[in-house]
Amino acid sequence: MAAAGGTYAPPPAAVMPTLAERVRVVASGLDVLETDRVTCDEIDALLRRLGIPLSQELLGYLSAALDAEGKLVMGFDSLMVLGETFPALLDSMYFRSRDLEEDAKQRDEINRELGVLADLHSQQDHLHAQIERTAFSINSAEAALAQARQGVQRAVEKEARAQEGVEAALHHVSGRSREARERQEGLIRQRGEMRQVVHALDTAKADAREIEEDLRVAVRDVESAVLNVRGLERQLQQAQEALRAKELAAEGLEEKLRHAQHRQRDLEDDYTKHRAPIESIQDDLQHLEDSVSAGVADRSRAESAAALAARELERHRASKDEAEHGVREAKGKV
Repeated sequence: MAAAGGTYAPPPAAVMPTLAERVRVVASGLDVLETDRVTCDEIDALLRRLGIPLSQELLGYLSAALDAEGKLVMGFDSLMVLGETFPALLDSMYFRSRDLEEDAKQRDEINRELGVLADLHSQQDHLHAQIERTAFSINSAEAALAQARQGVQRAVEKEARAQEGVEAALHHVSGRSREARERQEGLIRQRGEMRQVVHALDTAKADAREIEEDLRVAVRDVESAVLNVRGLERQLQQAQEALRAKELAAEGLEEKLRHAQHRQRDLEDDYTKHRAPIESIQDDLQHLEDSVSAGVADRSRAESAAALAARELERHRASKDEAEHGVREAKGKV
């Protein structure tokens, strides 16, 4: 059967499929399994697709199988007989059909791998975009944290000035032991003014607590900066407004202290004439000093909150580094 594809060496008999199996593989390229008939043109087309020329012997065999109307009608059993008559041709058609099927499977597998590779490229691009958004969010968070620290610094400076005023008031009052009895009503009014000063300090303390709350809100916003940077900016704006309110409250406190110093100077003019116990005034001043100490403690808590925000920012940076490492690993796999 040299004309039917040349010399062919079949595989060992232990792995050679049966005749029916080989005929079924060859017939899968035709419609004989569905219609139970095959034409001469279909056989010729199959041989051309497999690259096997139509030999004269096969042509003679097919011509002898024509019916009275000159048509070729062959079913699966007829193909079995054809395979027994031309075994080398059947083997060539079988192995070439199987090779074509395996090539089609390999092309499908390559297409699937190309699809996976395209998905990996898409995921890589998505990771790059996510890293860029994370970097932008971290930069915005760093800027917001710097503004918050500046606001805390301004609050600390205001509080320090208030502390200096209180210390000056204590210095003037510490040398006095008695007041004039005739100025008792004035002392009562002075006590009321001191209570107002204490109330102003309480207000400042409440403002400090509000600032601490705003700083905690700012820390939470730093933690979620990757998802909602605009929300963080709104929280920082609220913190700035709270700081401005505290500055106004501190200015009012300084005015109260200046008024208290003026009243104390008036009392010093009468110091040489009349002396009376001023323990109640000293108690009020001690209460005022305690309130200032509480304000200092509030400032320490605010600084601790700012330090916590800085640690959270470092955690975000570590997350960004992990994301970049993941991208590098994905590139290595590609």
